[in-house]
Amino acid sequence: MPGLVGGQYTDRNIYYSSYLSTYVERDIRELSGDIDVLKFNRFVTAAAARTSQLLNYKALADDADIDVATAKAWVNILETTGIIFLLHPYSNNVLKRTIKTPKVYFYDTGLVCYLTKWSSPEVAERGAICPLEIKKTATPDKRLTRVFGVLDKSPLKLGVGAVLCMAEQFSAFDRNNLIVPIWMI
Repeated sequence: MPGLVGGQYTDRNIYYSSYLSTYVERDIRELSGDIDVLKFNRFVTAAAARTSQLLNYKALADDADIDVATAKAWVNILETTGIIFLLHPYSNNVLKRTIKTPKVYFYDTGLVCYLTKWSSPEVAERGAICPLEIKKTATPDKRLTRVFGVLDKSPLKLGVGAVLCMAEQFSAFDRNNLIVPIWMI
C-alpha cells in the first residue's frame, strides 16, 4: 500500500490484482482450506457492490452461486482478515431496535473501486446506477425505458439511462434517457 500511495506504482489495477491473488492464495486458503477461487472472487465482488448496505447473506450467496452457510462463513473470513467490518445498529433500548441487521463496509475503499470497476474517486463518490437496455432495432420506442423503474427501489441514485440500438445517430427520449447507436461504443 505505501508504494501505491507514495506514487511508486501508478497502475492501481496491477496493485489490487496482485493483492487479491496473494490474499486468496495465502490467507484464505490458510483459513478455509480448499476454496473455489472463482466463486470466492465473485463473492468478494458482490460484497463490494453492496458496501454500506444491509448485510444480505442470501443475495451474496446467489451472486456467488454458493449456499447461505458458505456465504456466512466467507463473511466471517473477510471480517477476520480485516477486509470488511460489520456495522451493527445501535440503540440504547435493545427491544425497540427496528433494524437488527448490520451493514457491510470495506476498510479499503480503493479495493471496492477496483472490484466494482469504478475508475476514479469521482465515479465512486457519485455511485449512480446508469441503466442500459440493448435492442436490435433502429427505431427504439420510449416504452423500453419503463424497465428502468425497477431501480427506483435501489439505495443508489439513478443516473442517466440509455437504449443501445441500431439507430443512425445519437439522440434522446428525454433528459434522463438516451438513444445510443451501437457504432458509438
